[in-house]
Amino acid sequence: MYSEAKAELIQAAKQSEEAFIELYQLYVQRVFRFALSRTRNQQLAEDITSETFLTLLNKLHTYTPTGAAFSSWLFQIALNHIRTHWRKEKSPPLDIDSLADLIPSASGNHKDWLDLFLALDHLLEDDRNILLMKYVDDLPNQKIAEILKISPNSCTVRIHRAKERAQTYLQTYDQS
Repeated sequence: MYSEAKAELIQAAKQSEEAFIELYQLYVQRVFRFALSRTRNQQLAEDITSETFLTLLNKLHTYTPTGAAFSSWLFQIALNHIRTHWRKEKSPPLDIDSLADLIPSASGNHKDWLDLFLALDHLLEDDRNILLMKYVDDLPNQKIAEILKISPNSCTVRIHRAKERAQTYLQTYDQS
């Protein structure tokens, strides 16, 4: 769906239940994958997705298209729900069973994926989120910058630094 059609759908969803359902269907899987990649727990990701769309239903009337894409605004809502959950829980648990679900079946080396997710668990939340957006959600730097409300240059630098910290952890982990 091209941008003009999306903009029309978003406007229509402010008034029409059918249009909101169409908007939901367009984004629900992306929001779920976004939540699952951060929570590593299917039930929690489903809850976060539901909370995100409930917030969207209640706040869509406040959305005004500016420079940022609608999806950036929606992912920011999801990220806020995830952060609220982790603040209540104190720290994200490592759920190996859910972690295995995130490993693409086409991947030849599951150990590399497990090492990567273990490294992500040892990063600060901001580093973990930016790497997940870049490499799991496959978002371009511009979209990540919009979601995080930072400049594209800052985004590139933060991705680079987060990768370096993850690599440092993996090198230390491999030596032990």
